[in-house]
Amino acid sequence: MTETNPKTRKSRELIIVILCIIGMLMAAALAGGALAARLPLIRLSSRLGTSLQETLTTTNSGLILITQSLDDVEASFDELQSSLNTLETSVAGLSPFLQDLSVLIGTDMSAIASEGATTLKSASESSRLIDSTLQLLARIPLLRLDYVPEVPLHETLENLSGDMNRLSPLLEEITADLEQSAGDIELLGKDIGMLSVQTAEIKSSLADAGPILESYQKILSNVQADTDSLFTNLPGYVNIACIALIFFALWAFLSQLMRLLEGLEALKSGKIR
Repeated sequence: MTETNPKTRKSRELIIVILCIIGMLMAAALAGGALAARLPLIRLSSRLGTSLQETLTTTNSGLILITQSLDDVEASFDELQSSLNTLETSVAGLSPFLQDLSVLIGTDMSAIASEGATTLKSASESSRLIDSTLQLLARIPLLRLDYVPEVPLHETLENLSGDMNRLSPLLEEITADLEQSAGDIELLGKDIGMLSVQTAEIKSSLADAGPILESYQKILSNVQADTDSLFTNLPGYVNIACIALIFFALWAFLSQLMRLLEGLEALKSGKIR
């Protein structure tokens, strides 16, 4: 076997020395970078946790506001349903009160329907942010959030708002019937009956929205608990990871230093490694 040329051996040892120096520089840069990034990363993880908790708290507050708004609308419709039931029963024998009934339906009930539609429309816009937030959180693997609703809350509220708006034409028709024909008691009774049915359907829809809101609140509570635990411990995990990276870089630096010294020794003595 042919013996390696001395110049070739020297070139090889020189390359090893250069690679060791590069490795030392990279290890030093890694250690320095980990050390420099440790505190900013800890602060960033802490701020991220605080920001997420504030977002969840704001979302939960919006959900509570929607719940209160729906409760107010449902209470108004309870009163309206009670009034309609009484009117439907007694309208045939209460012809003198038809004008008062026209004022009740044309003014008070229209105002309730308009207010309810506006409230539900506003609640729908607010719930769109809640849906978006929960969908965003569902994409974070660490949260283990399974959020795939059959019907998003904002769509349910939009449908309710649409139902509210559709009451206005019927209320106007009833008012016109009352003003034009106080004697047409039978027709009026039918219209009031239709209005009572639609009111009952809307009340049922409002009642169905209740469990959905409770489910949303439960999901948000679970997410808040999970994220609070996660981000409370996250700065510690980041600190441990950075320290481990620093020790690894120091180990790599020392290993390359040993190789460098061996390479320099080999260059001086001319020995083959």
